[in-house]
Amino acid sequence: MKLRFSPAGVIAVIALVAALGGGTAYAAGIFTPEEEVEIRKLSTEVFDGLIGDASVKRAATAASADTAARANTATTALAATRATTASNSEQLGGLGAGAYQRAIQGGCAAGTSVASINPQGQVTCSAQAVQGIRVFAFQQERKTVPLANGLTVVVSCADNVPSQVELVNTTAENINVNYFALRTGSTRVSGETLAPGQRHIELVAPRLEGQFIWMTSAGVTTLSLHTFERSNFCEVTGTAVTAFG
Repeated sequence: MKLRFSPAGVIAVIALVAALGGGTAYAAGIFTPEEEVEIRKLSTEVFDGLIGDASVKRAATAASADTAARANTATTALAATRATTASNSEQLGGLGAGAYQRAIQGGCAAGTSVASINPQGQVTCSAQAVQGIRVFAFQQERKTVPLANGLTVVVSCADNVPSQVELVNTTAENINVNYFALRTGSTRVSGETLAPGQRHIELVAPRLEGQFIWMTSAGVTTLSLHTFERSNFCEVTGTAVTAFG
């Protein structure tokens, strides 16, 4: 490593040598040729002994320094505290930028879902939609949950009549619905065709576990429902997974 000294640095080294030598001739600046040779030799030895292993604090480039506190470029530095560029820093585990996941760019439209995300953060969308259903209704309340693929769920929490959940066909075509419904002491497996605007009705009380396959010309929706009723409220929860095409 080559270092270039300023005039002040040279004077400081000579002064250091003079102090170590202890001679008055050095301090007065009176040197014989032999003394000058000795001064140069001694200066080199002192520099190598005291400065040769020093760390590089503010060098423009630190090729192999153990510590490059403020170097602009640290090629193989073990620690680059404030380096602008660290081409082989151990702090990155030896991996290039391409090995790390970038922030997500963009998203998917309503009714679709994220299928994959590449290392550059670009999103690939899928026509498969996953929607959650969570309805809490008090007596005499009626709540509507629109879903994908022309399916709407309506929850009616009643007082004097049985509460019910309705699967409404909002498309302009006849659709097929097949289902499995389980209640205490009762199990039903069946299917039916619903005309536009027609609905399939299931009773909420006291508890229902059901799976419904909703088929249109656009795709298939699998609806899983859990219903529960108390004296003053109804609860309907579940998921609807739609695959188009």
